[in-house]
Amino acid sequence: MKSGGNFEPCYNAPAVVEVASRPIVGERVSQSPNDKQELVPTLASIPTGAGAVARIRADSGFFREAAVKQVEQTADGAPSGIVV
Repeated sequence: MKSGGNFEPCYNAPAVVEVASRPIVGERVSQSPNDKQELVPTLASIPTGAGAVARIRADSGFFREAAVKQVEQTADGAPSGIVV
């Protein structure tokens, strides 16, 4: 990642947490310097055995209109059943 005028070997490690009981249910490591591109791949890190996702809370660093649409809609534009 860029650090000042140099590049440093750094990583970004977003995690998915189930809100009520607080266990980490998904995690990944990327070389992205911020979270703008990380919403969809981070949600993809949730294993199917963790159950269905109905609502997502994410801080503003993850917010990108295109990513929210990708999560809330299927490829054909129908609602996915997930609310961000």
